[in-house]
Formats: sequence, structure tokens, C-alpha cells
Amino acid sequence: LQHLCAAFEKPYIGLLGGREPTTWTQYPLQHTLHTMGMIDCCATRSCWKSRVVKSADLNDDKNLSTCKYPVLSAGSLPVAKCMAMITPNEVINIVRRIFSN
Repeated sequence: LQHLCAAFEKPYIGLLGGREPTTWTQYPLQHTLHTMGMIDCCATRSCWKSRVVKSADLNDDKNLSTCKYPVLSAGSLPVAKCMAMITPNEVINIVRRIFSN
């Protein structure tokens, strides 16, 4: 979706957390929310973790690369803390800014 929005010159809000470098995913009309530099696991560089928590497939090497700070809450899937730190209000404010023009 990100690349399609860029190709058709449409605004896009990217929620990146701290997994990938922000410079890899920035387009002119994209608004990027990230948490790089806010917690120790992505303080100076991206963490590149493969999963938030281990999956049932115990033979998968991706289970060796899991999030340092998974956020678990009742009734929902686990998310990385870096993603949970991005609030709905931050996204709403950008949407309002985009559509106020």
C-alpha cells in the first residue's frame, strides 16, 4: 500500500516502530511515525527482529529473533513495545492535518 500511494502521489501514514530504518521507507507524501531512539533496543539502530513472540513452529529460525519488549494484553495479539508506543491520537492528528488542506 505504501508503494502504491507513492506511485499515485497519495498521502500515506507509515507506522514503523523501531524494526526498520526510517530512511528506507520514506516517500514525499508519507508521514512516518516511529520510535527510533526511544527505547534501548532501537536506541541507535533498528532492531530487525523477525517476530514479536515465538510461533508454534519450533523449527523456524525466526523464533530465535524475537522482540525484547513484547506488549501482551488480554484478548489481543502481542505487539512490539515500539509499535504500542505509537498512539491512535498521533495518527488521528496526521489524518486531520492531511484533510484540512
